[in-house]
Amino acid sequence: MAVSLRQNGVGASFVGADAILAKGHRSSMAKHKPIDWSYQMSKLMLIFALILLCIHSVSGRAINDGETPASSRLTILQEQLKTGDQSALEVFWKEIIDKGAPLIETIKGDTQHVLVTFLWRAKSETKNVYLFAYALTFPDEVGIRQGQLNRLSDTDIWFKSYVIRSDARITYVFSPNDSLVPEDMQKRRANIQPDPLNPKRGFGLESPDASILELPGLPPPTWTKKRPDAPIGKVEERRFKSILLNNERALRVYTPSGYKPTGSAYGLLILFDAQYYANQAPTVLDNLIADGATAPMVAVMIDCEPSVGRLNASNKTSNQPAEGLPIAAETCFGCGGD
Repeated sequence: MAVSLRQNGVGASFVGADAILAKGHRSSMAKHKPIDWSYQMSKLMLIFALILLCIHSVSGRAINDGETPASSRLTILQEQLKTGDQSALEVFWKEIIDKGAPLIETIKGDTQHVLVTFLWRAKSETKNVYLFAYALTFPDEVGIRQGQLNRLSDTDIWFKSYVIRSDARITYVFSPNDSLVPEDMQKRRANIQPDPLNPKRGFGLESPDASILELPGLPPPTWTKKRPDAPIGKVEERRFKSILLNNERALRVYTPSGYKPTGSAYGLLILFDAQYYANQAPTVLDNLIADGATAPMVAVMIDCEPSVGRLNASNKTSNQPAEGLPIAAETCFGCGGD
């Protein structure tokens, strides 16, 4: 079953087996005081931008390691190898396996930052290794150049050091023998691997199974962890059919706990690239609503589907998110509107 809408030349549909069709459905929030949704949305978008990018406390700066590593531990190892102590290499790897990677070292006279050295152990022919981390090495020409690891002499160690704020959380993966071409994202994603030396894994922009670096000064999570005192909202999968663009996209629609399609309107939050947001956004909204930090609202998360192209701010796609989707959301879920 679908509801098809047209306004100002924009067509949109929510497609679902149990789509809510009655236009004008509203929530039971009539008893609430008037809500400044402009302020609420601005606050929420800031929160989600910080969560998604995970770069608000990173401030990473790549170090040009060259032949002399910035890491004092690698410098010591390099000197040991130069004296002929080949056993030092296995001692080093055993130390890393026991403690985990990346290698984290303090910086003299700087309590706000640490030196983080990412490590890759080559077990086959390796021409290059690209550290893929949106927070540090965005996959454009500059980022790929800054993300290439260096080889330590003729050993199996590939490394790259960065000065990073000590309260950062970063997700990352490695792409060994990468093409180093920014446009090769499909091949790159098929090639990427989490860090085998880092046991911490989780969802990241780079991969659903990304490695996670959490530095010592990272504050405890406030909004991103499930809490027993926060009522859990519901997430439904839908399809969004665009008459204007002549395609369909997957949607995830969040409705808050206690959602009822009667009463005054819910606020509407639209998040693009849902595959990156959908893992944490419902939990964040549950916690914010439970704490009274925001009013209950509906969130529509739109998947980016390469097969149908990206939504962007050019030609006929520019009005699609602004007009078609909110209209459909208002009709199906009683949100948005005036």
